[in-house]
Amino acid sequence: AASPEPPRPPVPPLSVVLCTHARPDYLRACLGGLAAQSRRDFEVLVVDSASPPAEAAAIARLAAEAGARLLRSGKPGLSLARNLGLEGSAGGWVAFLDDDAVPEPDWAAALLGRIALLPERAAALGGRILPAWEAPLPGWWPPSLRGAARV
Repeated sequence: AASPEPPRPPVPPLSVVLCTHARPDYLRACLGGLAAQSRRDFEVLVVDSASPPAEAAAIARLAAEAGARLLRSGKPGLSLARNLGLEGSAGGWVAFLDDDAVPEPDWAAALLGRIALLPERAAALGGRILPAWEAPLPGWWPPSLRGAARV
């Protein structure tokens, strides 16, 4: 008699594909933001885009500590990393984050709430990004855009 197949885990509504290259400190902050989400029914995939060995080891440690799946690209490049993450994702929707993005605590809840309101055939969704500048804005930054940036 054939043994029954084990039940498949439920498909998460969202896969978060977090792309990084040799920046474990940024990755740590981003993973911390994902861990602090008010809604946690999503999977996290960390895609290491051909980081050097020391950074790759740190990235692997951080991904394991966060309970994220780690994928590694042998060649650098954001498009390659995103495509690898897309191929490996199991969620009904995929959200791409770069390692220097730190989501607000209600990010996943807001995103999934908005997805629930989309028409059935919708294929993409975008949103606001507020930069956290590491230095003051340069003098040439247009005054008309200063309200779009946090300093």
